[in-house]
Amino acid sequence: MKIGMALGLYFGDHVGGAEVQTSYLVSHFLRFGHEVSLVHFGKENSEGPVEESGGFSRYQVRLPWRDIKSTSYLNRRSIFRTLDMMSPDVLYQRGDFHFSDLVSSWGHRRKVPVVSAVSMERHCHPDRVRLNHMLPFSLADRFLKRRYYRWSDLILTQTEHQRRMLKERMGFDSVVVPNGHPVPRGPFPKEEPPLISWVANIKPIKRPFEFLEVCRAFEGEDVRFVMAGRRDTASYQTELDASLERMRNVEYLGEVKPDRANEIIGRSTLFVNTSESEGFSNTYIQAWMRETPVITLSADPDGILEREGIGKRTDTVENMISVIRSLLGDTARLRDMGARAREYAKKEHDIDVIGNRHLELFRKLVSEKEV
Repeated sequence: MKIGMALGLYFGDHVGGAEVQTSYLVSHFLRFGHEVSLVHFGKENSEGPVEESGGFSRYQVRLPWRDIKSTSYLNRRSIFRTLDMMSPDVLYQRGDFHFSDLVSSWGHRRKVPVVSAVSMERHCHPDRVRLNHMLPFSLADRFLKRRYYRWSDLILTQTEHQRRMLKERMGFDSVVVPNGHPVPRGPFPKEEPPLISWVANIKPIKRPFEFLEVCRAFEGEDVRFVMAGRRDTASYQTELDASLERMRNVEYLGEVKPDRANEIIGRSTLFVNTSESEGFSNTYIQAWMRETPVITLSADPDGILEREGIGKRTDTVENMISVIRSLLGDTARLRDMGARAREYAKKEHDIDVIGNRHLELFRKLVSEKEV
């Protein structure tokens, strides 16, 4: 098959959940002999593909005006021309509605099946209308989001919770296909004294300062903490730096590449997530694959952590501190949770299984279009 993929930012330049998952799928599709092309935003419209050493073709189209998604329509002709050059049998799009509804619209016009993958829970309900100077753009985004889904031949959600929410709040059916991850080889020896890690972009929804509260509770004890992630705003950077200067038991590494993040998580006794919400965090799967239980404040997709015994949802910082302290004193329980986590991740998130599931769905859509 000729598989076209549309992504807001190129995974070679930007590390985010949608980018990581797309990169894994690209590698899987290439490994099984499919022809892959990718379109993403950049500074200018490209006249043709940039051949990648990995074996896929990459195209670039101009960013929307001031990153307002609906202004992609100002570049509509170039986006359609690029998709024509790619000439895919099936189109897969993922991310935060970067192309508005233009990829779905192109597929609808050209009778090319479009697969749209949901990346987070806020993708499953209508956009909130902002009653300010951005009102026209908010209304446009709300309308185009619905058309993005309506003109998709298949919508993929990450969890049963997302599937139900999308149906209840927007009326669209979807198929649940979890995120995938390569299965790493063990063993995964844990550091002594215990290391507890936090990996996410530094922004309000990720609540990094709640993690620092946890770190403060263990000052003077034989426990180390590490946090990694890209800072999104200068004000957040200043506030974070001021807090870190006063702490001696936490190390901030800045943005790290996926391999480095995996190495840190693999050495950790526990992985902590403090986000208000997640779609299905890649870091959970990275941790489970490496026998590292996950402790979260809020995000427990489909109740997996508690149901499978591979982590804990705590709801408050105080409870998180108590759970961490209890687990650090019970090495046998930690080992059991880690072993369960790896077995669960291998069974449910192996990229070979997830990638083949995508290919099965793609083939079915292509054959249906040909009838």
